[in-house]
Amino acid sequence: MVIIKEAPQQLVEQQFAEQQLVEMAQFKGFGIVIEVRSDDHGKFGNKRMPAHAHILDNSKTEVAQIELTDKMPKKAADIVWYKTPNPPVGLGDKIVKLANSPSKDIKAAGGNLTVWQYMVGLWITFHGN
Repeated sequence: MVIIKEAPQQLVEQQFAEQQLVEMAQFKGFGIVIEVRSDDHGKFGNKRMPAHAHILDNSKTEVAQIELTDKMPKKAADIVWYKTPNPPVGLGDKIVKLANSPSKDIKAAGGNLTVWQYMVGLWITFHGN
């Protein structure tokens, strides 16, 4: 005979949280890291909570967030900042350079996507929108 005891709510929540693995992709270059996370929320085109990426410096400190859109930024003025009222000077140029670079992961697999295209594809894969 199996005896089932009711688990305390806190234990259930802890075990559930431990099972929730966060997937993320990091793109490094030009002194920054752009990170797309599976546990983020947002939708393309939603101004309150858009699809977005986190920008980290080399010490892994978050310095900004940017909106992911279907339009790849060609210059710093094309970047839509999210939750970043005063981005560090020069950060936009670094993001544009990295975003327009070929993705090493995709290139190694025989494909030809930029980092920006890959990030947008990952957001769709993670979130379905």
